[in-house]
Amino acid sequence: MDSLVTNIQRFCLHDGPGIRTTIFMKGCTLHCPWCSNPENIEYKKEKYYRDGVEGFYGRYYTSEELVCELLKDKAYWNNGGGVTFSGGEALSHIEYLEPVFGLLKNNGVNIAIETALFVSEKAIQIAPPYIDYFIIDIKILDQDQCKVVLGGDTELYFSNLDYICSRIKHDNIVFRIPCSQEYTLTQNNVDRILKVISRYKDVKIELFTLHKLGQSKYDSLGKEYDFLIDESEEQRMQEFYYILRNKGLNVTINQI
Repeated sequence: MDSLVTNIQRFCLHDGPGIRTTIFMKGCTLHCPWCSNPENIEYKKEKYYRDGVEGFYGRYYTSEELVCELLKDKAYWNNGGGVTFSGGEALSHIEYLEPVFGLLKNNGVNIAIETALFVSEKAIQIAPPYIDYFIIDIKILDQDQCKVVLGGDTELYFSNLDYICSRIKHDNIVFRIPCSQEYTLTQNNVDRILKVISRYKDVKIELFTLHKLGQSKYDSLGKEYDFLIDESEEQRMQEFYYILRNKGLNVTINQI
């Protein structure tokens, strides 16, 4: 089985422990308005135009081809480093990735995954035995707003979150929260986030501000990027940071 990969990014320092190689899978179950990787939303190759050059986002790899490419970096994965699967939504590619995970494990590779958890129960059940480190997004937790803005089902999210957090050592999980004043840092959503993370007080939390570094990708696809970043969002994130810290939670600001 082949699957689409848009990028293999080497020497990554913010995608899990140690030095990592990050694989961006093409295809996502959500459509976040702040997404900085629009080339990873669709589950198909997409033509782009950039600086007068035409190309395609997405390359097919067999499981064996991808593992062979990744193992070229093995010498750099000391002190807990390894590979991180991102996206898009990496876990939505579980049928392709399961043999990849198996081959990597046979080679002693540490595996991390970044996921929003809006995936099938089957994917959530398959992944844990292979994954050493989970980076779990916390976004919009109101059922109606999540459906309208992201295209997600919060009941599925909460079910999958409980499954992972009941089976994975909490030292090997981090919650990552994108800080948008319009969506994730509203008082309603902050209250919901606090309620959720109060059940997992020993899980590390990372906050990060949103940016428009993906603008050129939207342009290359001929898509509009109309997400607005409020100048006060940095301050609002700082306020949220102190709320979490004052509750004794392990929180940091991640400059992604």
